[in-house]
Amino acid sequence: MGKIIFIDNRKSIVDKVSAIGITSICGDYFQEITKIPNHVICSASNPNFTFGGGFDLALNEHFPLYCYEKKKRSYIGNERIGNVCFVITVDDRINANKELVKEALQFATANTLPYETLCVMGLGTAIGRLSEVDFVEILKEVLNNI
Repeated sequence: MGKIIFIDNRKSIVDKVSAIGITSICGDYFQEITKIPNHVICSASNPNFTFGGGFDLALNEHFPLYCYEKKKRSYIGNERIGNVCFVITVDDRINANKELVKEALQFATANTLPYETLCVMGLGTAIGRLSEVDFVEILKEVLNNI
């Protein structure tokens, strides 16, 4: 696993993640990743990878070819294509839960090479309604187990 950087446009969650010792940036995710060499993007998807809203909609606008490929292969589940870790963070009803977000973070960290930087945002904390406190707890647990 390489480095991890947290990027989100919500100061409240950026401050919480920064408080556990993770480099954190408050800003536009897609503008900030362009400044990070060898970055790996972590999506925030539903089980069908429809890219219909939130971060996934923006991901589809910025990386349409990778997203098109993932839509064709949605049955596979969590998967890395190019520099994007496509991960499931919400269920069919678009609700996040701790287990899905934990599995997503475990997959993304396991699929980031030592020379790469994993760029994570508040998985499941917007449309999925997972609390910021729960997200930070999960992130800390996953990183402590690496």
